Amino acid sequence: MKVNYWIDERRDPEKSTVAAAKYLRDLFNQFGCWYLAAAGYNAGEKRVERAIEKHNTNDFWELSNYNALPRETRAYIPQLIAAAIIAKDPEKYGFGSITYDAPIRFELVRVPRGTPLSVVAKSASIDLADVRSINPEILRGITPPNMDDYKIKLPQGTNIQAFTSRLQVAMSHERQIRDVVSYKVKKKETLASIARKYRLNQDDLYLVNECEGELRIKPGMVINLPRFSGPSKRRTELAKNAIESHEPKPVKGESLAKSGKVRVAQSGPRQQTQGPVIHVVRKGETLASISNKYNIDIAQLKAANNLKGNTVSPNMKLRLARYSQKKSAQKEGIGRESVKKKAPVRYHVVKKGETLKSISSKYNIGVADIKLSNNLKGDKVVPKQRLKIIVSEG
Repeated sequence: MKVNYWIDERRDPEKSTVAAAKYLRDLFNQFGCWYLAAAGYNAGEKRVERAIEKHNTNDFWELSNYNALPRETRAYIPQLIAAAIIAKDPEKYGFGSITYDAPIRFELVRVPRGTPLSVVAKSASIDLADVRSINPEILRGITPPNMDDYKIKLPQGTNIQAFTSRLQVAMSHERQIRDVVSYKVKKKETLASIARKYRLNQDDLYLVNECEGELRIKPGMVINLPRFSGPSKRRTELAKNAIESHEPKPVKGESLAKSGKVRVAQSGPRQQTQGPVIHVVRKGETLASISNKYNIDIAQLKAANNLKGNTVSPNMKLRLARYSQKKSAQKEGIGRESVKKKAPVRYHVVKKGETLKSISSKYNIGVADIKLSNNLKGDKVVPKQRLKIIVSEG
């Protein structure tokens, strides 16, 4: 099994089980007895060989009487035998109400070297936590950059054809990591300063240093910096957006836009014009991200659209006109203090026992906002998972 910086196949349930079975087979061929094979598996084959040689017997029970094997191993074999007997007829031994877990079923799909797990999750329309859960052998945030066509597991029932198509589009816009170089953190350096120094994104550092959780650095610590091949200014976020633009969906408001009664807002801030300007909410957008895009205060957006909370949904139409934007505000001589600043973005590392509801309460934002900002399909979060938090004001 492969064990290196990128993967540890001992963490793969299927591969580790197959490897264990092969090792037991080899031990049986060596000792000619399943009891001694299991003892060698538990205590080590050399330990069993020395016990056999010292006491001149290959009978496990005699070796146990001589205390020639560790106490744990002497108890391990009877426990193994008992488990095998009970498994054949559990009701006979009082185990009649066993609820068996459903077997883990998955699809194996080849992906390019250095594919970010976040892009895999987006392309498969599943949560990133599910991708990590079904592929525990992947230690970082990407598949091994030194292995072509790495086989990644996806939940059974995933539309492989659609996944492959989306992934191909996403990876065509993705800077691919080809390897890493070691870097020793200097005094007073931060992740942000290191990223700026080497023209990296902080997310790039997370990809090659931590699969999940918060990356804390200190002087003298050695971290890895990615080296890329491919387009020079593309990021994972651009790849995610490319997936959505590859599959355009009809949205409410198109017919109104064609009739000339309303104007559908495009990307970027626009100067105010006559008549209402309408923005059609896209998948993944939040009230905070829309306010940033058009430099409109969140409170004004909510007032203009009679919104009680901060939750918006795809295809919802929002009125943007009649409210100050940055360009028009400056043109009319309004002070900078009245212009809406971008909502700050924070990152929260999930702690044990936390839920989306408790995290949303902590930052006074909606659960739906957190899910949209992090492309979460369900309410499941796991310890050390890193969540993007867009904190809105007003």
